[in-house]
Amino acid sequence: MGNASFPNSTVTGAIPIIFQNANIGIREGVLGFGVSEMSILRDHFTNLKSIGVITMNYNALSVWVRDSIFDHDMNGVGNWVPNPNGIHLHKWRVM
Repeated sequence: MGNASFPNSTVTGAIPIIFQNANIGIREGVLGFGVSEMSILRDHFTNLKSIGVITMNYNALSVWVRDSIFDHDMNGVGNWVPNPNGIHLHKWRVM
């Protein structure tokens, strides 16, 4: 599966999806759009060159990564915002 982006959405989910052999798994808040209440449950992120899950701006809020596996990725979960204090990115039982 290639890169997936969910711009301008609320209460969305990725349950369960395999992201493999790509640069980025899920990129939220692309081009200034917002994402909130995003649930990422039981997903597999394998062989990603850049990162599994990344938030791109302050409008990417309440992103939950639960029970997911990150295997052979450069980075697992993170954000690109210069000041990360406004981001709500939660990880729970992530391997």
